[in-house]
Amino acid sequence: MPFLFQSEIGRSTGKSDFRFLMSRLVPMLPDSVLKGLVRGGSKGLSREDVDAIFSFQREVERLPTVQKGMRELGMKSLMEWNLDRDRIMRTRSPYTHPMMRPLFFSPGVTARMRYDTAEFDWVPRLEAAYPVIKEELLQVLANNQGFQPYVPAEKEGTERWLVKSDNGVVFANDTSAPSMWNVMYLYMGGPILENQALCPKTVELLESIPRFNRRAPSVFSALHPGAHIATHHGPRNGVLRVHLPLVAPKGCYLNVGSELFEWQDGKVEIWDDSFAHQAWNRSDRTRIILHFDIYHPDWSDEEVERLDELDRSFDNTAVMAIFHETRDKTKGLLNGKEWLVR
Repeated sequence: MPFLFQSEIGRSTGKSDFRFLMSRLVPMLPDSVLKGLVRGGSKGLSREDVDAIFSFQREVERLPTVQKGMRELGMKSLMEWNLDRDRIMRTRSPYTHPMMRPLFFSPGVTARMRYDTAEFDWVPRLEAAYPVIKEELLQVLANNQGFQPYVPAEKEGTERWLVKSDNGVVFANDTSAPSMWNVMYLYMGGPILENQALCPKTVELLESIPRFNRRAPSVFSALHPGAHIATHHGPRNGVLRVHLPLVAPKGCYLNVGSELFEWQDGKVEIWDDSFAHQAWNRSDRTRIILHFDIYHPDWSDEEVERLDELDRSFDNTAVMAIFHETRDKTKGLLNGKEWLVR
């Protein structure tokens, strides 16, 4: 069965002295000027969005790990990443890789596609809790509660989710077509209390994991047979993605960068979602995993505390409001319905 990796390499138009010059000159402009340029040239970004993004980026720049990485890469500002991303990601360093393309880049954080779970002392405890977590999941499924279609957050337009069509599995707004990718949010910029009440032991375990990111989406993620999640990148490289497969039939795969692996029930996988990645369910049953983020091990404990503060303040901005709005619009669509492919 062939698997093709859809690489980001080659997307650049080639080396550009002008682009390099701009990447050095533009960050020297005052923030007031830069914000004006972004507001004037971006679609869908409000004043609050731009202010939040600039504030987040400037605060991350002050972290010692990022300052070290910027020195080693010869960067004067994180703004250079936004202006000359192709050149920087091809620079040889422990912090860059051609298959990595986050929206928010933190130099100084090691770039690795997949991690050995033996490096994390809490993994055996999470794997040992697999039966407990799965039991809570099965109870939720038996009552047809909690799950909703996964919908990309969009500022404009109708909500879209993965459906089967004549063109394969695509994002569309066909309300008569069943969703191929459903999720149950436990956290999204903070706790989702109505869902947490349905699986309290799972939440207790998540809260006990060191460096658990309570602001990132933590979900039960259900992917139907025949679904393919096309190549995409996570928004930042300062966190790692953790998967605990709970219902993992044979034929369910994840491709991260150049690594391809098959999920196995109860076996934790840890990887960096800022690398290009895609997923398939080639089985005849729905695949379900517990999916959450932890802060990268390269951050100091003090930096993790600061990042948590920044993430918490970011949740009160217009940027995260888009995600909350989208979730609210679709959260009742599957309640009381039999949608699982057993």
